[in-house]
Amino acid sequence: MKREVLAFAVLLIVVALLSASTRWAGAIPPGFGATEQHLLLVLRVCAWAAGAALAVLLVNRLIRRRVKRRAGSEAPRLLLDLVGGAIALTAICAVAVIEFGVAPMAAVTTSGVVIAVLGFAVRHMIADLFYGVTLALERPFEIGNWIKVSDGTGDETIGRVDEFTWRAVKLVTRANLNVFVPNSIIATTRLTNFDQPEPMWRNTLRITLGYDVPVSQAERVLLSVVARVPESASLPATPEARVVEYEEYGVVWELRFWVPSYEACSRVTQRIHDALL
Repeated sequence: MKREVLAFAVLLIVVALLSASTRWAGAIPPGFGATEQHLLLVLRVCAWAAGAALAVLLVNRLIRRRVKRRAGSEAPRLLLDLVGGAIALTAICAVAVIEFGVAPMAAVTTSGVVIAVLGFAVRHMIADLFYGVTLALERPFEIGNWIKVSDGTGDETIGRVDEFTWRAVKLVTRANLNVFVPNSIIATTRLTNFDQPEPMWRNTLRITLGYDVPVSQAERVLLSVVARVPESASLPATPEARVVEYEEYGVVWELRFWVPSYEACSRVTQRIHDALL
């Protein structure tokens, strides 16, 4: 599909350049009236649009290749959208100046006023855009990472990053629900990434044992539980059993064990519970 679009854009640009060169050379046939002149103008405007689309396609492909080569991941969609928007705005200004005879300063001023009016009308979306640029530069997460986002009021959302756009980040929760979190919330609140710096991380569970259970026996039982779960026991990290609190009915122990990834956390934790019981 992209090849057909590319071929059509190139063909349209070539035809428009021929018509433009005919006009600039002063060789337009005498029989060309106003209608034909308008058709040529429409053709040239379409060629500008095709050229802009072709430029967006080529530049985005170049960006994807460079990001893939350097970072080993896909280029953020936000970056590609920003580049496409800049190319489109440049093409619009060029059409206004070259094809319609608008003064360059007038075109720049008019575009600035339009952008200011639109910016005030969609200022919250603009804020998400700039926060999105910050996130794209800092890269606190990648597509496919499991993250936890707090909205500052105590509510938290955990999900896998499925898409990163100029306005929001789309998360897929364990319940297979899509949650769209605005970039401004992600950039201004606490964010936890379960896959960085590496997918392996430590989980904990608490259990109360009676005062009649010796410490050595409690430690031996708790650590042997982890040894019975291969997903945790095979990891290059040592589990721990620690006393964290004294209560009326016994000693509260905390078993600290490692899981290979957040996606496997629930399954591994359940196996730890089963082995412990």
